Amino acid sequence: MDLDSYAGLQNEITDWLVRPDLASKAPTFIALFEADIRPKVHALEQIAISIITTTPGTATVELPATAKGVSALAHVRPGMPKMAQQSPLTLLQSPRAGVSGVPCQFAWEGGRTVRLAPIPDGEYELRAIYRENFAPLSADVASNWVLEEFPNLYLYGALGHAKTYMQDAQIAGVNTMYAPALADFLAELSRRKLVQGSTSFHQRFL
Repeated sequence: MDLDSYAGLQNEITDWLVRPDLASKAPTFIALFEADIRPKVHALEQIAISIITTTPGTATVELPATAKGVSALAHVRPGMPKMAQQSPLTLLQSPRAGVSGVPCQFAWEGGRTVRLAPIPDGEYELRAIYRENFAPLSADVASNWVLEEFPNLYLYGALGHAKTYMQDAQIAGVNTMYAPALADFLAELSRRKLVQGSTSFHQRFL
């Protein structure tokens, strides 16, 4: 079973269906499964860490494309001030918001944007811990953490949509396999939520 890549997943779907004529539909079945699972994953996105660099005179920095909110921010260089998280309104009203200097406060403004105060007066490397949604599979994204850790979930979920498309009565059999795979997935997310919500988890990286 070749489920370690987007191309491999498509091949497996076609093989399981025994319908090579539906090979062109496999990406659609995968995308429909991803749309189903995204709200569930939204409850606990994977924690990721990246180094971002400030731009002198620019009050904001952008998180990576898959980021869905920042949990913590810290200077990479030792001896720098700690970064305190504020609400966007509190940060904008802070006296530091209108001056230049070494950033020591930040606020997530939504999307990928994080506002800093004071406004960076130079290039500073910041270590960001953020929530990351899984990247949808595509020709440019061969894999993601859901496929790597739960390949059976991807396969059974996509097959369910394929069976619906085919109006196949055997869809009940696919659902029998999908339900326990989904239960295992959600149980693992709940376990990670407990770990990632702890203060000690974030202190490992800051």
